[in-house]
Amino acid sequence: MKYHFSHLLLLLALLLFAACSSDPVDTTGSISGTISDALSHAPLQGAAVTLTPSGRTTVTGADGQYQFSGVEQGSYNVSVSKADYVTDSKPATVVAGQNTPLDFVLRHAESALAVSPLTLDFGENDTQLSLNIRNNGQATMTWQIAENTSWLSCSPTTGSVLAGQTGAVAVTVDRTGLAKGTYTNTLVVTSNDGGSQTVRFNVTVGGGGGGLPQVSIISVDGVTDNAATFTGTLPSIGSSRVTAHGFCWSTQANASLQQGQHIDLGQTDAPKEMFSYGASGLSPNTTYYVRAFATNAEGTVYSSREERFTTTATPQRPQVETGAVSLVTSTTATMAGNILALGHQSGITAYGHCWSSATNTPTTDHQHTELGTTQQTGSFSSQLTGLQPNTTYYVRAFARNHYGTSYGQTVTFTTVVGVVAVTTSTVSNIIHNEATCGGHITSLQGNTIAERGVCWSTASNPTRADSHKASADNTDNFTVRLTGLQEKTDYHVRAYAIAATGETYYGQDVQFATTHEIQLPQVSATTATGVTSRAATFAAQVTSLGNGHLKRSGFCYATTHNPTVDNNQLSCGTATTLRASTSALTAQTTYYVRAYAENEKGLSYGPELTITTRDSNSSDTERDEWPADDNWN
Repeated sequence: MKYHFSHLLLLLALLLFAACSSDPVDTTGSISGTISDALSHAPLQGAAVTLTPSGRTTVTGADGQYQFSGVEQGSYNVSVSKADYVTDSKPATVVAGQNTPLDFVLRHAESALAVSPLTLDFGENDTQLSLNIRNNGQATMTWQIAENTSWLSCSPTTGSVLAGQTGAVAVTVDRTGLAKGTYTNTLVVTSNDGGSQTVRFNVTVGGGGGGLPQVSIISVDGVTDNAATFTGTLPSIGSSRVTAHGFCWSTQANASLQQGQHIDLGQTDAPKEMFSYGASGLSPNTTYYVRAFATNAEGTVYSSREERFTTTATPQRPQVETGAVSLVTSTTATMAGNILALGHQSGITAYGHCWSSATNTPTTDHQHTELGTTQQTGSFSSQLTGLQPNTTYYVRAFARNHYGTSYGQTVTFTTVVGVVAVTTSTVSNIIHNEATCGGHITSLQGNTIAERGVCWSTASNPTRADSHKASADNTDNFTVRLTGLQEKTDYHVRAYAIAATGETYYGQDVQFATTHEIQLPQVSATTATGVTSRAATFAAQVTSLGNGHLKRSGFCYATTHNPTVDNNQLSCGTATTLRASTSALTAQTTYYVRAYAENEKGLSYGPELTITTRDSNSSDTERDEWPADDNWN
């Protein structure tokens, strides 16, 4: 007995495991895209692509493409980095069973020159000082120094500095052959990003002194269309008080007090490390020459070096043109642009693209990108995101300076339709040959649905080539009643949606099984015992449940043929072995009796039994009281 009981428990456990098991559901998707250069639009090889929070990293090949497969559905962030490019990142949502396209267009990073110190004072004794050249940008910087003084040299005169790094330059002076006095000049350090900085240096030979004053021009800064600032130095006043000093400038070389304009900043009894003047009233887009001067009792001297500068053109709004659209998807697009003219010496304060689906003249009041500031003309590109599928957009490039905002011509494009997302509903109302199933369209992605329905088969992942039925519903939620099924059979079902383009999209595979076909229960003929003038006991058997569940059973009787439960009824509950008694009969009366049973299919009756009760004066013993076991369910 113990042996059979343990085997029974094992069988029950196996049945429970089989009932609870189900086919695994794929919960992963993928992310893929192309990394390209913002200027050339060529694919970028060797770009590092990182997926967070998973921490997965990949590197693009020669085609600039990357892919993350087997990504659990959810929200992620994808970042892309490459040397000498600005790092970019975007959010991505992964849907199970689908690929999320995500392209990147990387802009070239820029270097930023910083030189320190900006003044080197060798005094009377120092022969070598150090100059630091730092790159505060994000891209590798190359630099060079132009030597224009025979007794001063730099080592090295050119080089490169990585982003965030500093390089050193040794600056050496040779006082051999120099007359006594103080010498002042400048070095100009320039970099590949167009930046430059001026370093001033002072050298004293033999304690200074002399008859005429010494004067040099240091720089011309703040050049606009009509103004500029001149800076000079007066390291020595010479043998007597300086009675006049300042600047003279002209549109011809060798500006002097007699040629062009000049400004006298007055007399001084001591050298001046620096003096400056803001000239105004200059003509736009004009080249000027400027020299510093100083006068004492010995005469007037001019700086040995003459600065040349050109004023800017009259300020105006920048000029920009809209380029071509590329890499259009259902939700993104890449737009090109070109800054033709800065329009103002301060450069561009903001630029990018603006777009709208509602107007053909979008402005920065609509959706737009902002790519920062620039002092350079040339091409640029923007990544337009958050677009709606199958939608026409109008886009214009824009550029802004301190004078105003300009727009390029309008370019039109239409996003492509995306992938329709369909889910299959749970199968319900399953019987032996029918079931109800449907689906839910969770995302149209710009598509119009021409037909929606359900397809089914005994094989997994059925298509419309198998049995299928269109739904009469025209909403995102729809149902279909599946008919003509085989009983006790495993089926696979998928919801589908057909777009107006003709493309068919399917939901996930759902499995179900049909039930047995339920028949009416079967009941045996009724027998009667203990028949008296007013009592009788009936017995019968439910011989078949009809593959259903017994709802009720018992006996019914009447004085007419074919009695039903609407006549007199003796209930046996849900018993299959039927036995019931009654003492409510009438003497000398013929009764017709049938056993009955009911399941989900309906109510059925057994063969009819005829009995006739005895005469109330019969000599047979009548039973007014019946034992309890003669009336049971």
